[in-house]
Amino acid sequence: MHLKGLDKDLNREEQELVAESVAFVVCGEYGLDSSDYTFGYLSSWKGDDGKMQGIGAVVQEVVGGMIGGGVNKEVTY
Repeated sequence: MHLKGLDKDLNREEQELVAESVAFVVCGEYGLDSSDYTFGYLSSWKGDDGKMQGIGAVVQEVVGGMIGGGVNKEVTY
């Protein structure tokens, strides 16, 4: 996955963390609770704390572009 406009190249584990985290936040924005699934799934992907902070920043940027009225980010595979 490459996030155009974010200049991030992510490995498979990072892709999964970003995709599921974005889905969780967007679902929550629309009143859908996916926590039962999301938390279990995310815990199955291990990552170090340093990378997790970077992933959080990517998630914030993607979500901001989707629901925050910001510039939309194109996601390509």
